[in-house]
Amino acid sequence: MKTSSPLALGFGIVMGCALFNFWRFYGLELAKEEENERVVVEMASGLAPPSWDLDMKTEAHAGQASTNLAGLLKLSEGGGDAGATSPPVESSCNPRVFVSYTSSPWESLWLSNIREWQAKKYVCDALFDQLEDLFKFQWQTCSWYPDGDDGEWCMKDDSLHQLWWNKKEGRTLTFPPPGKSPGPLSPVIPEDPSIFSRFVFKDACKGGEEYTEYIEPLTSHLRHPTSGCGTKFCLPEDCKPNQGGGKYFYDRSWVVPPPRLREGVGKKLYYDAGASTWDGGQGGNSLGYFTTVWARHGVEFDRIEAWEGTTPPPKFYDSVPAAFKDRVFYHQELIASTQGEAGPFVPDVIEEQAEERDYVLWKLDIDSGPVEQGNIDFLLSSPEHLRLIDEVVWEHHVKNYFMPHWDGGIDETKEIGDSYELFLRMRQAGIRAHSWI
Repeated sequence: MKTSSPLALGFGIVMGCALFNFWRFYGLELAKEEENERVVVEMASGLAPPSWDLDMKTEAHAGQASTNLAGLLKLSEGGGDAGATSPPVESSCNPRVFVSYTSSPWESLWLSNIREWQAKKYVCDALFDQLEDLFKFQWQTCSWYPDGDDGEWCMKDDSLHQLWWNKKEGRTLTFPPPGKSPGPLSPVIPEDPSIFSRFVFKDACKGGEEYTEYIEPLTSHLRHPTSGCGTKFCLPEDCKPNQGGGKYFYDRSWVVPPPRLREGVGKKLYYDAGASTWDGGQGGNSLGYFTTVWARHGVEFDRIEAWEGTTPPPKFYDSVPAAFKDRVFYHQELIASTQGEAGPFVPDVIEEQAEERDYVLWKLDIDSGPVEQGNIDFLLSSPEHLRLIDEVVWEHHVKNYFMPHWDGGIDETKEIGDSYELFLRMRQAGIRAHSWI
């Protein structure tokens, strides 16, 4: 056997160590690159928590990951070359492409008559002539049916108030009737096309499959239909004179949230202009309401932006529950009415942060009519912004004989009928537009 010389043996040892260290270093770097690829994909998918610490290189490519996500997923599933014959997964498809909006017969009745009924102060009388429609609406906007659909009582819960309603008598109580008690709350998902208006969307992630979502009809003075209608809808033993509609004055159970969002929706974003604090505000809070009631429909918000001119940041953040503190961003600022003005312009903030496949909710109620109107007028004139927003919740301050306490910010040239037209236009553009209180 031929033996190696000491020199050759030493050279071999050195080369062996060098190769070992090279492959060890390369293996660690490869593992790091693979981990970064995974994190980038999760960032692009909205899955990575904001506290993750990534390489600068990884962060720089996080945006690119959205474009490359389909190919990366294909490769991770053993699909081979991303350019193979099978089409790549569409990472930016939109599962909520608007197709159409149809007013229900009940909404159509009000659209045709609201101006005359307001002029004659006939809104409550008109409702009293429509008890069959009203009773259907009341029953289908409950959150708990202790005896199922065949029972007489149901409970309304808007996270702030609980009201019990009897479909046989049309009776409302602020306490449980004898033998009844609150139970597990369910989402409000009505499906009666004679009462509730409907949207048709198509799911571009599933070959254009169409589906329907219902929404509360535009009726009465765009609050709860019976709000302010006194003893017409209240038995004498249940309420004081002229207070029957008062039980519903600040109630929000008439608002119908979206059903559970479809697979493929991106981030869930909530913008609140006029936020007060988490658990406070004139007429009741909005932040607590939307995060609670929308959660019943499966919507957990990933980011919340809030504006209020008077609440100091420490007071605001003290009111935010611990579970939301890492996703709430508060600004003590007055919003602008249009582009170019001082202050944040919410439609542009949304455009900077949202993609078309994201779900976006925007609540607007700052008690400044001109500023609010400027935002809505801009939105209706800008298709680029309209396509980004799924839901608008807004209190339009106009001449309304139900609301004599409104002062300041009212557009005296507009009436309830003008509000109907604006909400209808937003709905016909694909936005689930709701009136607010």
